[in-house]
Amino acid sequence: MTSNTVKGRQRILALQYRYGLLPTNKLLHRYKKAPTNDCPLCGLDDGGHHAVSGCRQLSEPVTLRHNTAASAIVEAINAGTKGGQLIAADVGINKRRRHKGLPQLNVHRGVPAEVLPPAMPARVKDHLKTVETPDQQTRKPER
Repeated sequence: MTSNTVKGRQRILALQYRYGLLPTNKLLHRYKKAPTNDCPLCGLDDGGHHAVSGCRQLSEPVTLRHNTAASAIVEAINAGTKGGQLIAADVGINKRRRHKGLPQLNVHRGVPAEVLPPAMPARVKDHLKTVETPDQQTRKPER
């Protein structure tokens, strides 16, 4: 794991999560360092997955972290010179770009119909969220 933007403590936490060693109450209780294995914020069973994405008390910061990371990926793909093409992203990137006074990216919240294989069965296409593009008008199926 090498990166110029990921700080040392963030790297350690990512590795601890990957190997199930985050210092959550579940792990601390196993080693008799916490009285219970319940989450101190919501009272549900604690653990790595709960701490990173399952605790309702942390859902807003977790979503913000996810969208910020995904936006960085979208920006990198968009700025790349190796022929990368972004088809769809739903991470609120244009909302943040607008807030920063940056131009909007041509990123859709659905899949443009022209990128779908022609042989794809209609019943499968009906379940996909498709979007209108300047080149070809597509339909948005009902949910």
